[in-house]
Amino acid sequence: MLWLAALLMAANPGSAETCQNPAAAVAAKIIEVDAAYRRAWIGPDLLSISERMADDWTIIHANGRQQTKAQFLDAIRSGRVRFLETKLSEQFVRIHERVAILTARAHNRIAFGGRESEGDVRLTAVYACHAGIWKVVAEQATGIESSPPSSR
Repeated sequence: MLWLAALLMAANPGSAETCQNPAAAVAAKIIEVDAAYRRAWIGPDLLSISERMADDWTIIHANGRQQTKAQFLDAIRSGRVRFLETKLSEQFVRIHERVAILTARAHNRIAFGGRESEGDVRLTAVYACHAGIWKVVAEQATGIESSPPSSR
């Protein structure tokens, strides 16, 4: 019987043990989960996006507008918003028991109603581990102003 439990845990990478690993392992897992989540935005793969979000997920965009999970998924499903590219850098993960906070710089290329926009934001994504699965519960983006070249 013990072999069955071990087999089930090995087959389920989102087991409860995932939440209790050492901080370095959890940080690596969060970066991996977040990368898959953002790749799903590009597809778009609405099922994968939805599965990686908590039911009460919200985002505050760089313009201050807030969206719920349903509103965000609807905007992607309808084609009003298309994520063409998203690249994260300067990623840092802090772990607080069953909560992980990812901060990063994100370069995004997005189409709003067919019109492309591109820019960088500072991103904060909060992940919580429930039943062994890390899900994003909240996100916030702050625009980064581009600095004019210095004149020396």
